Amino acid sequence: MPIPAELCDSGPNWLHNQAAVTLGRTLPHWIWWRADKPPERKKSLVDMIDFNLPYDKDDALKLIPPHHQKKLDEFDEIVATGYRRTRHGKQCLELRFDGIAVA
Repeated sequence: MPIPAELCDSGPNWLHNQAAVTLGRTLPHWIWWRADKPPERKKSLVDMIDFNLPYDKDDALKLIPPHHQKKLDEFDEIVATGYRRTRHGKQCLELRFDGIAVA
């Protein structure tokens, strides 16, 4: 199926990590997808949070694994995002400390 030229790039761009660049340069007919770099964020996650709302309505904080809790305990104040997942057959709440929320 033909791919419109405006969707293709002439080589790797900001979106491609080193593994993708290496692979793309060795495989025939590799397509480099055009991806304009998004504008830099002007707001951080902490700017969008209403700190007056309850934050642990279902006691999810008890699901934080020990290594994440240890890192959390290093801060006096921190905004960390979290996501529930299953590891080794048990539900846990993994945290991110980089201001990025994941789904």
